[in-house]
Amino acid sequence: MREKFAKRILCILVVLSFLLPTYVKADEGNKPDLSVKIIGYNPSNPKEGDMITIITKVANIGNQDVKNFTFIIACDTVDIIESKSISSLASNAFINISTNWLALKGNHTITAIVDANGNISELSETNNDDEISIFCCG
Repeated sequence: MREKFAKRILCILVVLSFLLPTYVKADEGNKPDLSVKIIGYNPSNPKEGDMITIITKVANIGNQDVKNFTFIIACDTVDIIESKSISSLASNAFINISTNWLALKGNHTITAIVDANGNISELSETNNDDEISIFCCG
């Protein structure tokens, strides 16, 4: 009888081992997923002293709403052009953010970041930043 009982327990454990990972993965999928993409700037051939408008798309491509996160856009990773708190963004929604920057002569890397401190638990953390290069002649 003990042997029969042990076989039943073993069968139950094997069945559970197949079901449990599926259940856990489904639960992990119920999260927001912030993404950011710099979609353009104007004027397209800036000169030193021009006011450049940088347009950035911030999206929540996850399946849960997100609240209270930060958007940062910086020049050459040290000069913060804008830091903005965003109170909420619904699942599968996006916003466009326009940022003005006074052009400096030379090559510059413009970086946009959402949730820079990693405060939001997301499906993916790999799409939280984007960068472009802007050359401004003198």
